[in-house]
Amino acid sequence: MGSKPLKYEDVEDGTFYVMVAIHSDPKNKEIVYHIFPKTEFNKKVEENFQENKKKPKKNGDPKTTNWRRFIKKDYPEYQTAKYTDNWDILFN
Repeated sequence: MGSKPLKYEDVEDGTFYVMVAIHSDPKNKEIVYHIFPKTEFNKKVEENFQENKKKPKKNGDPKTTNWRRFIKKDYPEYQTAKYTDNWDILFN
């Protein structure tokens, strides 16, 4: 996601992220798409980053990273059918 804060207040409506999940087994040709509204997604990732940055590292030192990341399992609200292969979300 990068090291700059994610904007979510001045994001143009109708802007989305489309993430593609490709199975690691080459025999499994299934491809799953996750479609997220950019405003909502950026806000969640930024809030999660700010909360995690407050927690110390395992060794007790403060966290100094500015990198934001998205790991789907860390966001249970994005593991729903609402975002999976839901291309209709683009037109609502």
